[in-house]
Amino acid sequence: PKALLPGVGGRKILTFWWDALNTRQLFSAVYLVTNADKYKHFERWATAHDFPVENIINDGSTTFETRLGSVADFELVLRNKHVNDDVMVVAGDMLFQDQKFDISQVSDYFKLKDGELAIYYEMEPSERTESRGIVEVEPSTNRITRFLEKPAADQTSSRLASVVFYCLRRKTLETIPQFLAQHPDVNSRVFGQYLSYLVNDTDIPVYGMKLPTGFQLIGQIGLCDYERWLSFFSSKQYEQAARKAITARAYARIGLIGNPSDGFYGKTIAMTIA
Repeated sequence: PKALLPGVGGRKILTFWWDALNTRQLFSAVYLVTNADKYKHFERWATAHDFPVENIINDGSTTFETRLGSVADFELVLRNKHVNDDVMVVAGDMLFQDQKFDISQVSDYFKLKDGELAIYYEMEPSERTESRGIVEVEPSTNRITRFLEKPAADQTSSRLASVVFYCLRRKTLETIPQFLAQHPDVNSRVFGQYLSYLVNDTDIPVYGMKLPTGFQLIGQIGLCDYERWLSFFSSKQYEQAARKAITARAYARIGLIGNPSDGFYGKTIAMTIA
């Protein structure tokens, strides 16, 4: 599975997300949904990383053609686990550049807003809007005013790319069955389409939060593209680390006291410490 490939720094991508979600005890439960073909791989990973195996949801599909779609998988978790609370949704196979951000900041910001929350980032110059879901954001409120799925460059001036990283309120989860009923085609049962539905077709407010890092969903890209993005993100992290100033305070282990009778009235004229 792509989620079990190494990410920036060598840790498995999914392991980082699990550590980030689990460290601060912010969530009452964490669920992982996968298909029947990959289930055993994630079961072994869970056993090795103290993830509750009973929280791995098998959607029963075995091929790409029989997949349910990410939103249908999400609905399966909500229904089977009787989830009745606010939720955070993260793509477990999402590669990203900065592994030091605090996920509690996302949760805290979500609690300040009377609406849903979608994470976005500023695209690199080499990235094309045709490969991303693009959001347009009102600067004064951070409310997302429009969502465009892989638009041409002349359709919007925005370079803000949405990723599968959302916070959804409990009452908004009621829109999931309605969305699925309106989108029977599995190709449209994806979170990009669901976010488009919330922003463009409902009155539900969706706010954006910009993170200073790049993201790349690697689930549907080839090995060469994965290696290219991993190399790119790793080099960016190295460049940032190289530019970061190191500041520290050192405390003296010795004291120098001048002799008042030395002719200089106790003043130190010069000294050398090796």
